[in-house]
Amino acid sequence: METGEKQGEARHGQWCHCGKLARISNPGRRFLVCPKSKGSGNKGCRFFQWFDAEMCDR
Repeated sequence: METGEKQGEARHGQWCHCGKLARISNPGRRFLVCPKSKGSGNKGCRFFQWFDAEMCDR
């Protein structure tokens, strides 16, 4: 687990194009982004992927 990474964020196991572990963003409908993309100044590798947690069977 990388420094500063919250426990649980590594569970998705998705890597961005930079080779870094993508981070989960947005508390509503979550998505994965490059960890280098912070704010409007740095866009990192522009990796983006929706992250919808699996639903349990009902």
